[in-house]
Amino acid sequence: MNPPKIMSTPNATRPNISKKIFDVVMFTSDDPIDRRILLEAESLIDAGYSVIIVIPEGNLSCGNPDFVIRMNELRVSTQKINKNFSSKIINTYRILRPVLQKIGFNITLLRSIFWSLLVSPEDLYLGLFEPALKVVRGRVFVAHDLPMLPVALAAAAQQNGRVVFDSHELFAEQDLFISERRVWRRLETRLIKQADRVITVNQSIAAELARRYAIPVPEVIANCERWRPHDAFSQGPTLRELIGVNADRRIILFQGGLLPNRNLANLVRAMAHVQSSRAILVLLGDGPLKISLRRIVERENLNNCVFFLDAVPQDQLLELTRGADVGIIPYRASCLNTYLCTPNKLYEFIMARLPIIAADLPEIRVVIERYGIGRVGDVDSATSIAKLIDSFFSRTSQTGPELAARLEHAADELCWEREAPKLVATIRVVSTRPESQRPGFVRHDVV
Repeated sequence: MNPPKIMSTPNATRPNISKKIFDVVMFTSDDPIDRRILLEAESLIDAGYSVIIVIPEGNLSCGNPDFVIRMNELRVSTQKINKNFSSKIINTYRILRPVLQKIGFNITLLRSIFWSLLVSPEDLYLGLFEPALKVVRGRVFVAHDLPMLPVALAAAAQQNGRVVFDSHELFAEQDLFISERRVWRRLETRLIKQADRVITVNQSIAAELARRYAIPVPEVIANCERWRPHDAFSQGPTLRELIGVNADRRIILFQGGLLPNRNLANLVRAMAHVQSSRAILVLLGDGPLKISLRRIVERENLNNCVFFLDAVPQDQLLELTRGADVGIIPYRASCLNTYLCTPNKLYEFIMARLPIIAADLPEIRVVIERYGIGRVGDVDSATSIAKLIDSFFSRTSQTGPELAARLEHAADELCWEREAPKLVATIRVVSTRPESQRPGFVRHDVV
């Protein structure tokens, strides 16, 4: 059967996409797209593969690379429109998601509301990506995180393709409602063995996935940044210039989403207890907690030591990161997923040659202690975070040429250029895997 025709509309910037078979099709619900996904796509393109990333509906003028396509760029002509209840719920979610995300509404809560109205979140994501399943063709389908696994499997089943499951985290062990965790565990249990390969971000998560689901230990491809020389950063406005502080102030930087369960309220309150009068905290990013964190700053009279900067595009981030004195990762182990995490900011700090203050979480501890580039400790309260910050600044080993050399060594070893070959090799093996060695696919019909 010929693929459905893409209808001609002002947003259909790729009217012939249904005529192309891509080597690799990536599915993600991330918007904006996670740095890891973009790096994977760029590395595969550099290796000669044709790649497209499929993302949810949204703003078409947000400046994504030309190998990214949104659902609203795919206008599929169909003879019949599914008008059942699940379809109506999904269409409502499609409309509400980008609007509420823009005003800072908790998208996790929104998903929970809609999941309660559906038989399974599998229905939700298959419905959201239905246009792509009808139009986009490929040979290898990459599911970026658990919600995309049924989508990738459905696409592969329809096209006799292969599936790589990139588990960015222990998705089923996030800080979710118990009922939600059960749903995701059941879904992962049922589907993970149908993927041709599983890859993930660190050794602890790889071991847990292998133990939990009796699968081969996944390939570890870390969330590293592209390597750049320490002197290759641009001469644009510095972090100090943007917040208007003198060179003698010592900047502690948190960068990333200002989201729940990141211990950010305690981090802000900690600045009232830090002994060093020169220390200041910069929160670089946006999110639903920004307003409440600003209220804490006002209420506790921290305006002289806590500053906020809006999020910047990923390609500009390290230019600002470089201007801090130390990066901080204050996450508490509120769930197994956080306990085992290695967040993007860990590797961003390293590539910016920043030492790191962090919660004592096993994978983060391994990196910091292996290279001697910071300090880990208790972050359970504002006072314990303050003590950890003071302890860091009081140690002479956290400054000077010795620290600079250790950071340079870490940046040389923990860079994307060392991770990309493992990804390319995985795609090459999966692409050429004989049919007899593939797991048995279970057909997943599109809602």
